[in-house]
Amino acid sequence: MIGIACGPVSDGFYCIDFDKHQGQNIDPIWYDFFENPTVQHLIRNGHLVCAKTPSGGYHAYFKADWEMKGTVFSRYEDGNTMIEMRGHGQYVATLPSEGYTHIAGIDFLKLEKIDLDAFSWLDQLCKSYNQITIYQSSSDRDNKKWPDKWDESKPDGIYNNTKGEETKALLQRHGWKKICNRRDGSELWQRPGKEVDQGASATFGVKFNMFYVFSSNALPFQQNTAYNPFQVLTMLEFGGDWKKAKKSITPRKEIKEDPEPRPSTSKFPIDVFPPFLQQYIAELKSTLNFHEDFSAVSAMFTMATVNGNYYKLKVKNGWNAPTIFWFACVGYPGTIKTHPVRNMINPIYEIDARSKAFYDSEMEGWDPDAKPKKPKPKFRQILISDYTIEALHAIHDFNKRGIGLYKDELVGFLNDMNKYRKGSDEQFWLESINNGNYTVNRVSKEPIMIKNICINIIGTIQHDVLDKVIANYSGNGLIDRFLFTASENKVYPLSTNEIDEYFSEFFNEIIAKASRNWTYFDQKDEKIIEMTPEAFEAYRKIDSQYVALQTDDVTPQQIKSYLSKMKTYVPRFALLLAIMDSIFNDMPVEVTEKHMYDAGRVGQYFILTAMDIFTANDVQSQIRRLVSTMQNKTRTDQIIELYNKDFKQSDLARFFGISRQAISKALHSAQP
Repeated sequence: MIGIACGPVSDGFYCIDFDKHQGQNIDPIWYDFFENPTVQHLIRNGHLVCAKTPSGGYHAYFKADWEMKGTVFSRYEDGNTMIEMRGHGQYVATLPSEGYTHIAGIDFLKLEKIDLDAFSWLDQLCKSYNQITIYQSSSDRDNKKWPDKWDESKPDGIYNNTKGEETKALLQRHGWKKICNRRDGSELWQRPGKEVDQGASATFGVKFNMFYVFSSNALPFQQNTAYNPFQVLTMLEFGGDWKKAKKSITPRKEIKEDPEPRPSTSKFPIDVFPPFLQQYIAELKSTLNFHEDFSAVSAMFTMATVNGNYYKLKVKNGWNAPTIFWFACVGYPGTIKTHPVRNMINPIYEIDARSKAFYDSEMEGWDPDAKPKKPKPKFRQILISDYTIEALHAIHDFNKRGIGLYKDELVGFLNDMNKYRKGSDEQFWLESINNGNYTVNRVSKEPIMIKNICINIIGTIQHDVLDKVIANYSGNGLIDRFLFTASENKVYPLSTNEIDEYFSEFFNEIIAKASRNWTYFDQKDEKIIEMTPEAFEAYRKIDSQYVALQTDDVTPQQIKSYLSKMKTYVPRFALLLAIMDSIFNDMPVEVTEKHMYDAGRVGQYFILTAMDIFTANDVQSQIRRLVSTMQNKTRTDQIIELYNKDFKQSDLARFFGISRQAISKALHSAQP
């Protein structure tokens, strides 16, 4: 058989593979794709060649002027691959091998290269056939199978069952456009602001009344997310406030038990990472039940720590953004919090272990009484957990590239800040987040001057502990500098799947190689990266969005303060994403427009998670103030009075540290 290596080695040759190796019926999907007017236009103009394979699948060949890795566009409902692209580093068997039949298009050796807009159309069209519902986005989002019918005992259930056509009209009123009907009866839709020939953004009706958004730029909807009619109404008419949306369709007020605690409204956009990291994080989720958001920020911590002061991004004259981040992995009691973090930072442990072995060997050969006297060897350490502030100063003074602080229970670090927040320790940490300088003067030892403090921080914290931390430490500015993950609130059964050791081995190797290459002894070793003009313009747009929120009377003051910190984080995110692309793809570090827009998506994730946390904390603060006026009442009476003031049972359970069943029992005890 004849095969062609894909990618630049073959002048940008790529193949879209429509697969039926597990016996699925690929024909309706293929013909829906093949008969699409844009696909036919590409065929007629020499940009696409189509062939049938011996297995009954199909190939669509094209050329592009940029390098692309292989990727899966769509999967069948059982999880098997439906449509994938064979990319750089892969090959594909082709015409004129036996069993391959030419369907349409010119001789594929004479293919004309497509442009980015054409590929974007093919990319989104192929993704639109995905049969897996990734997430529902609502107060009850819990990865349930998409229903054929909703429970009509609830107003939103009735709405979902009957409002399919009204939902389409609502989408059109908000600027969405229907492109075409497909063979399976579903429809392709396009987000506002795009022309018909610029690609699809969503489908309607792949499953009963399901609006599925696969575009990454279709706000207020999230990418790869399915919405029912009530959720579409909530997002478009009520800004995501499902309470107001539900009230609008509820004929009368009903008192019901609280639903299960809902996950955060935000999910970390893992697709901003290189493909290997995306797959690694997904494998950790499917085999070890590791929360994807925890793995994502831990990977960021590891790479940011190893980079340290080496690469910085020039934003403006006098402003060079470092890769310094403070991450807080938030979870409920009993959930897996520690293991995802330790797994991703393990490469730094390995680097430190090798450094310690070298230090030990030097110490064996060091004679304190030697003439002339030789300096005592030092341990070049990167990761610290148990420390005193004085020891931390000394470690950083020797390892000027930077260090990482990992606290399994982050409250320990924050308690230290509470202890010293009026003294010099607080000043040191505030300087550290800004990559500033700090001089340590001690009576019995020589002074230490640390230039460009670079300390990344990561740790875990329970949701109820975080409530107290925010209440106790608000006002000192440190809380606003933390990047909070979405809360993990699920406990999973043990998986039978096993992860391939290749993932951790390759990740360790990549980080170790980067650490060896990024040699840093003082400021002259810095590498200042200049972003492209397009990237700077993208950052200006993101900054303008933040300014609009900060000057909006509706935005809570705590979020306004948080946004001011996020403005400095976004260029750091962009630099870190560029560094990731560099080390995983073996290419120079360049911060592009895409990196900046992806950084904006990462920033949006952390803004939403902070809003979730601050909103929940505000509710707890309100309860705390009211309880302080009820000291002479029993706890049951307090619960009943608070419930009558419209606090949810879940909020009361969280405040009193008891189960929701206990809250429900207390409420029912007041019934006649």
